Amino acid sequence: MKVTKKLRYRFLWVDRYCIRQDDPADKARQIPLMGLIYGLAEVTLIGAAGTDPSYGLPGVGRRHRKPQPRATVAGGRTLLWDLGDPKELIEKAVWSTRGWTYQEALLSRRRLAFSDRQVYFECGTMYCCEASDVLPDITQKTESLYLAYLYPLHTVGRNAHDFTQRVSEYSKRRFGNPADVLDGLQGILRFFEQGEQPIYNLFGIPILPPVAMSKAQGEWVKTLPRSLSDGFLVALCWEILGFARRRSMFPSWSWAGWEYDEGFLSMATTSIDVLKGQTGITVALESTEGQKMEWCEFEAKLGSWDYTHSLSHILTITCGTFDVQIKYLTKGDEKVQDDGPYAKISNAKGAAARYHRYRPLIEADESPDRDWSRTSLVGVHIGPLDVEITNSRSLTSFILVAEKMGENCWKRVGQFYLGIYKNNLEGVDQHKRTVKHLLPLIWKEIRLG
Repeated sequence: MKVTKKLRYRFLWVDRYCIRQDDPADKARQIPLMGLIYGLAEVTLIGAAGTDPSYGLPGVGRRHRKPQPRATVAGGRTLLWDLGDPKELIEKAVWSTRGWTYQEALLSRRRLAFSDRQVYFECGTMYCCEASDVLPDITQKTESLYLAYLYPLHTVGRNAHDFTQRVSEYSKRRFGNPADVLDGLQGILRFFEQGEQPIYNLFGIPILPPVAMSKAQGEWVKTLPRSLSDGFLVALCWEILGFARRRSMFPSWSWAGWEYDEGFLSMATTSIDVLKGQTGITVALESTEGQKMEWCEFEAKLGSWDYTHSLSHILTITCGTFDVQIKYLTKGDEKVQDDGPYAKISNAKGAAARYHRYRPLIEADESPDRDWSRTSLVGVHIGPLDVEITNSRSLTSFILVAEKMGENCWKRVGQFYLGIYKNNLEGVDQHKRTVKHLLPLIWKEIRLG
């Protein structure tokens, strides 16, 4: 409050006090508005010191800052110890690890951060700090210098790459209550929904539009041969480069359903070859009452309907599947390059018949002692079916691996990439060099929870 008065502002917003924590209805109303609150605020005050809010703002009130080391040398000169880069202090602060503070900083127009050593200011056009007296034209944001800043040059972003970058950054944050994971990102998610080419989401998984910016005309045009449902399937091809723990309050097919301490989330939305053709997969959802909702019905409601309390975690996909066997191999076995679990596709042909490095989500599944003999696994093929592999074209598909959890429900547990190249297809007729001929796909309905 003292800083607010000193800056001559009349109002101060503090999440924990302005949102009634004991009133779920009030919380549900306020959380979708957080993007507006942060975006329209004159300035956001950041406590980049201490382990919790009780630490206060260093240099304000009774919380003193750490003294700057100095020494007087011959000639009466005073040497001062460099306070260091304030951005590094902010990045290492507990504040920067908390989930709720991510969109707070990203959506704000101006940020004033208080560390134990100095105050740092950053906005959309410049930055400055107490310990550095640099001319404004040096600190103004430009395309060539923006990496020197804490936050993106173009605020949140507007395209699929920006969306996945924001989610990857956010997924590293920590929450006292794991159920808050998607709530803490609502401002960012709504920002992308309101763009020139809206990117909607389903439990945090983006629904990528089939468009790209035309460089010649400077406008958005439909250039990608896919539907919105295929755009959603592309975004299902995420992986955590590390190991994770399950968050049961969110679906296993969403990144929000997993928590990890080391590694990072990769949402490679352009690296798999689903972009080269149609997947042939149909997607349906399920209400909390167990009623099936076809994708076309869901798509028609995008932007005008809050699905949060109406949809269950069940995602029903009718797709090409095959049984997957996992075997732990060491270097030299089957010509593999490193030790670890490998996936084998029974009855596959050509390059698809070899072992593929399996990436489990849970660390225990990486162990050589893991017994896979009683585990029922299915591989869900996400990629084009009819694209022909030629001398100039290879193919990479994403295989989502799911484990059977009950009579009619599966849980995502890992993934692997299926790469097929022309030099691995000797003896295979040219007209049969497509996924539907090389893989023993069985089309069936999979209910992922």
